[in-house]
Amino acid sequence: MKAVRIEGLTKRFGDVVALDNINLEIEEGEIYGFLGPNGAGKSTAINIVCGLYFRRDGKKLYIGDT
Repeated sequence: MKAVRIEGLTKRFGDVVALDNINLEIEEGEIYGFLGPNGAGKSTAINIVCGLYFRRDGKKLYIGDT
């Protein structure tokens, strides 16, 4: 079962595109880490999953969502 599923996630801060069409699926019980250079959008993606930021485009689905 998918714990987190993200489709086509996009986030902009003004003219800066922080995330551009991100797709991610994490199965229940799996552990993932985000690696990348400064400014790559790692914290932005986590903040959207946690509900701290609103996404601009795309879908964020959790366990039990259809």
